[in-house]
Amino acid sequence: MYTVGDALQLEVFKGCRVVAGQEGLKRPIRWAHAIDVPDAPNWLRGGELVLTTALSLAKDTASRQEFVRALDAKNVAGLLISVGEFIERVPPEMISVADELGLPILEAPWELRLVDVSEPINSRIVNQQFVLLQRASRIHRRLTELVLDGGGLPDLARTLAELVERAVTIEAPDFQLLAYAEWGQSDPAREESISQMRTPPALIAELERRGDLAQLRVARQPVHIASTPAAGMTMERIIAPIVVGGEVYGYTWLIADERPLGELDRMAIESAATIAALIMLRERTIQETENRLKGDFLARLLQGSFEDGSALLYQGEQFDLDFQQPQQVLVIGRGAACDVSPSELMRQMLSRAAGHKVLMGPFGNDIVAVVEQRAANVQTLTRKFAAIHPDVWIGIGTVVEDPLSLRLSYDQAREAMEIARRVKHKQRIVPFENLGYLHLLYHAPAENASYDIFGQKIQQLASQERGRELFTTLETYLRHGGNALETARRLHIHRSTLLYRLQRIEDLFGWDLSDPQVRINLQIAIQSYYLRT
Repeated sequence: MYTVGDALQLEVFKGCRVVAGQEGLKRPIRWAHAIDVPDAPNWLRGGELVLTTALSLAKDTASRQEFVRALDAKNVAGLLISVGEFIERVPPEMISVADELGLPILEAPWELRLVDVSEPINSRIVNQQFVLLQRASRIHRRLTELVLDGGGLPDLARTLAELVERAVTIEAPDFQLLAYAEWGQSDPAREESISQMRTPPALIAELERRGDLAQLRVARQPVHIASTPAAGMTMERIIAPIVVGGEVYGYTWLIADERPLGELDRMAIESAATIAALIMLRERTIQETENRLKGDFLARLLQGSFEDGSALLYQGEQFDLDFQQPQQVLVIGRGAACDVSPSELMRQMLSRAAGHKVLMGPFGNDIVAVVEQRAANVQTLTRKFAAIHPDVWIGIGTVVEDPLSLRLSYDQAREAMEIARRVKHKQRIVPFENLGYLHLLYHAPAENASYDIFGQKIQQLASQERGRELFTTLETYLRHGGNALETARRLHIHRSTLLYRLQRIEDLFGWDLSDPQVRINLQIAIQSYYLRT
């Protein structure tokens, strides 16, 4: 970056002096351009050091001030005015506005030819751009070689940090840390990101409030993020989205230190984002292929297609599964309120299953996992899976010693999941062994309902629009063991309202809700209703 202050070091500026906008000497110069027309700002693109003889400069104060404001609005680097012929000195009204805006104004003697000013500046800028492009090209070539050699995201982060001598972070779209490389100083936000393996929520909230995240979501080019000391980010960043086919796969962060971020940093991170996209696309393709092979193997396994145990053992080894150890099956289902798509649910579960010996894949409308049986392994996995969404239900089949019998464990796990989902089981993780009478109800012939007076009345109550309130009240009351206070609290009603509703139910069907036998029959009837609907 070549600034106005840098240009003033040239020999040609020895007779010039800065008369206004001293604070703007760090403005970058994109080009030096001589212009002498009344509407000069309309001919500019921004970043120019504007050179003028003041031939076309307006005579009145207001127009001169508006001329300075128009130049600043175009984001020019500065204004050099030749004095002595068309104007004796820079007018004070222009100086006051330029000082206010931080726009440098240079006063040059009339004898200094403007071409002698523009030529060395533009030559320096061209040379600097050439060197910059050379360095950027070397960085891009080095990063390209990395991906061709099979490097991953950690290699990319480390190599980029070495090339630009700055700290680097690569994150997923939800700002989970995928890879990072340290370099130089850091700030509290950076340190917290590394310790938590994600961008701190406080920083995300602040960037959201400031509008940075809204800009980042639609950006396809690097975005500069100013420092946010209140959220621990005392150093500025450049963030480049990693985009594949219009989809954001993640973000690459470049963190400043005592040196401000510059054009080379922007070009380097843009190259890094492209390389990261290639790495992530390659890894996703590999993962999808592996998942497809696992899915095919899983389908054959659960359908009982294997007849030869040795062949099954061999194929299991290809997926790091030891079928000589006891196994059991998990079936994970989504409830109607689950807003996580099946593919996203699968992705999150695979992420949480990292480090566990598990074969997982979609099977019908559900996700199935075959897990090497270790109590801690199964319990840890199911808790991680259930934490993804409150309307995710998990059935656990019994342990099998013979992998050829995994179909049985699958059938059990699917039944446990389906029953739990339908009856809204208090525990969303349900082992088949804990189903008890629900297993019998699930398999009971439909025609048995015609002999169940309790079931018929529950069906009648639930199917009537006016009866739904009483049905919900009765279900909640029975679910909480006939505890009136807890039931009223759960339903957000007064206890007297609850007692009135319970009396209506007793009067309607002739039930005595204080009778334990009646309660048992009603609980079974309600569970049976949910299993049939």
